[in-house]
Amino acid sequence: MALSMPITLAMTAGMAHTVNIDLQQVSIATLIIALGLLVDNPVVANDAIKRALAAGIPRIYAAWVGPTKLARAILYATATNIIAYLPFLMLTGTTGDFLYSLPIVMTAALISSRLVSMTFIPLLGYYLLRAPVKPEPTIEDRRERGFYGMYNRLAGKAIQ
Repeated sequence: MALSMPITLAMTAGMAHTVNIDLQQVSIATLIIALGLLVDNPVVANDAIKRALAAGIPRIYAAWVGPTKLARAILYATATNIIAYLPFLMLTGTTGDFLYSLPIVMTAALISSRLVSMTFIPLLGYYLLRAPVKPEPTIEDRRERGFYGMYNRLAGKAIQ
């Protein structure tokens, strides 16, 4: 997971350089805005692989099936954020000149994150992740034990 961010940022810088956008105030601010989804895409893909391994699916299939199950959701989240920033390209004047790089860098960053989460994360998941030794507790077990159990009982009493 730690390697996904540098790879994503390197790909983003490469894409931005390809379209002649330098690192400057707006492009760096754009990366900060996109940071949530840049981290979320690989985390979701990694979690899907871990869940598949916990379900007893062999590593080779878990690395492929895990992210593939969530590929549509990751795609829609990525596309929604890209589309949300595209109207900045229609701004004119000095404001348009100043914010021109925002939607382009956002698009490059989110596409890079999508590519990393669907290729690099499954590759690493196959080599690094293992099935858990003991099965994960069910949601019913978690509601009764530990902090979550205490919180569940406290919330139930508060609601009553």
